[in-house]
Amino acid sequence: MTAAPLDHVVAEVARTLPLEQVEAVASFLDAWGESTGAALDQLHRLVPNPGFAAQADALGRSWTETVGVSGGTVALALRATALAVERARNEERIETVWTGPTTKAVPLRQTLGVLLQVVKASRERLVVVSFAAYKVAKVVEAMLAASEHGVKITVVIDEGTDAANAFSALAGVAELYCWPAAGTVLPNGATVRMHVKAAVADDHTALVGSANLTGQALNENMELGLLVEGGEIPRRLDAHFRSLIASEILVSVEG
Repeated sequence: MTAAPLDHVVAEVARTLPLEQVEAVASFLDAWGESTGAALDQLHRLVPNPGFAAQADALGRSWTETVGVSGGTVALALRATALAVERARNEERIETVWTGPTTKAVPLRQTLGVLLQVVKASRERLVVVSFAAYKVAKVVEAMLAASEHGVKITVVIDEGTDAANAFSALAGVAELYCWPAAGTVLPNGATVRMHVKAAVADDHTALVGSANLTGQALNENMELGLLVEGGEIPRRLDAHFRSLIASEILVSVEG
């Protein structure tokens, strides 16, 4: 069976193996230099965990089938990729966000305050997504302030609700989108909904949770969410919503 491309395997090994085992493999590759059957056998035995050993085996097979690549070259690529992965992981910060009763044992950040933080963190673009929306004057005020600083505001709603009314003060400022498939009645009688609740500032900060953009959800219900700062998740969410709009899966409410 043909091995996977070496660059793909290096990326997967660097992402999967603990740093100390990445360094052990890289040091071995540095010392060995060329891929041989004996090298592959020792590489397999170098990693004690069976699951991680499978990754080492895959690396060895790909190295063997890639002509003209020395062990030192693979070691350098492995170390560099592992360092990039580790830095990305360290950059990501995740906090629990909560609406509802709290205890002294576990302090949690409140949903409304975190949502306002996300809005204020935006510098170029802000995406706010909610199934329902009403009685959120503070949030709308923060969004207006962001727009005055040049932030492009995108709001995604479910047209089966009256959520658009909550953003009337943003007319001419925010771009309002919906999912046309929302409202489709399934054979079992259920109705499809755009049920996402999220806010994404640029590609660096995201709040994802259960709370709709309503006064009750932000202040009175029991709601749970996560604030993610840095790392891959905000980047992926930002890119995903922009792709949904570009692909016309989400369409302009005015259009």
